[in-house]
Amino acid sequence: MERPTVSRWRMWALMACLAAAVVATGCAPVAPPPLYTAYDAGRPMSVEYGVVDDARPVRLQGQPTGGGAAVGATVGAIAGAAAGSNSYSGSWWGSLAGALIGGLAGNAIETDAATVTGVELRVTMEDGRRLAFVQGAEEVFQPGDPVEILTAPDGTSRVQHPRE
Repeated sequence: MERPTVSRWRMWALMACLAAAVVATGCAPVAPPPLYTAYDAGRPMSVEYGVVDDARPVRLQGQPTGGGAAVGATVGAIAGAAAGSNSYSGSWWGSLAGALIGGLAGNAIETDAATVTGVELRVTMEDGRRLAFVQGAEEVFQPGDPVEILTAPDGTSRVQHPRE
């Protein structure tokens, strides 16, 4: 009995899918500078001053869009169909299994890529209040650093080193 072979184009397609998955795992986003909306432009922000008591790294989970799962399921279905293409039922089951596995893998990759490094800051304000802030790690803070806290009209705050 002769062993079934996978055609050359199917092998290349499978290799391309695997290469794309490997490349996608290394595409973690870099923390961008603070983002303002058009709503914030022209609106006054209150500024308070304090001193950092403690700073520790945290992970900030972004909102997955579902795109990773969709791409993973599509790539997995194509790879699964190619792998099980020796019969109609094998192709169907291969597509289903590939879509499930690819969707789970794609979602995990997207979730990991949407997670960025942040910082939790504990600050003693000039009036003696102690506040905690969680934000992106665009700036490095050490205990004892003087800081200013900018608070927007919607109540969101950001800690930064004083601007001169």
